[in-house]
Amino acid sequence: MCGGGKGGFMKTFVIISLVILILGAAGGGAYYYYTESYLPMQYARVVLPIYEKFRSPELTSDAGIKDAADADGALRVIEARRRAGKEIQDALAKITPPKKMAVIHTDFSRLITLASAANDHSETLLRFFQKVPQLRAALKTSREPPPAATAMLRPETATVSILQEHWGEPLEKSVALGSELFGGPVPDFMDSSLADLKSSWSTVGPDIEFVRGLVMSFAPTMPLAKIESTIPRADNQRAEKALREVEEFEKKLGAVLEKMNARDIAGGRYFLGTSQVEMSDLYFRVSTAMDNLKKAYNAE
Repeated sequence: MCGGGKGGFMKTFVIISLVILILGAAGGGAYYYYTESYLPMQYARVVLPIYEKFRSPELTSDAGIKDAADADGALRVIEARRRAGKEIQDALAKITPPKKMAVIHTDFSRLITLASAANDHSETLLRFFQKVPQLRAALKTSREPPPAATAMLRPETATVSILQEHWGEPLEKSVALGSELFGGPVPDFMDSSLADLKSSWSTVGPDIEFVRGLVMSFAPTMPLAKIESTIPRADNQRAEKALREVEEFEKKLGAVLEKMNARDIAGGRYFLGTSQVEMSDLYFRVSTAMDNLKKAYNAE
């Protein structure tokens, strides 16, 4: 009896052990399927529509830009991209990727962050170029003689107020716009032309302020015919030099404007340095990874 009992116990033990092993193997297989197939499939179904939105015309088209000079249209395109990009960032932030997809998810999130930075840079550059024509026009007016003084009034009846009314506002506007554009760091561009303008402004700006102060220092009722004999020779020479520098600076502004292309700026062409290189590399990795997700999990 004892022998038979022992044999029965051993037989039962073996059966239980086999069941445990089978269940363990089945459990391991289920866990493998869950982590290596089911979770990635669910991730693909959620993330691929987000990726398609990232590639949508809303984020890639420049159809809203009429021509190379259309900074306003380019800014509207940038704003639409910014809104869409924010939606994508928010959607990605809500997803917890499976371990197998962690690198893809990190790359995609980083790509969206860099695209947002590129949009910010494009907006800064476009708003810069919006103001350049305004500065150029103000400088041009500040170099032109007042028509009233040369054509409408006789010299003996003209007063300094004519100069002050004609030059005062454009000179003041030139100083304000120049300080706004060149008082701080200038945005990256295709070459050093913006940095060169900033350097030139460090001389032109103070000279314009000097000319404005000189013009506005006289009594408005002072006869215009007396102004030349009243201005000290050194001040007159500096004013003449300032006008020549303004003319040269105005030409430089025109040359830079000719290089401006709203489509190129909106497309992030001038988002320079390592960030652009990293963004190109990330775009390739993410697009490849998303294509592989489609193929592997038949997700559309």
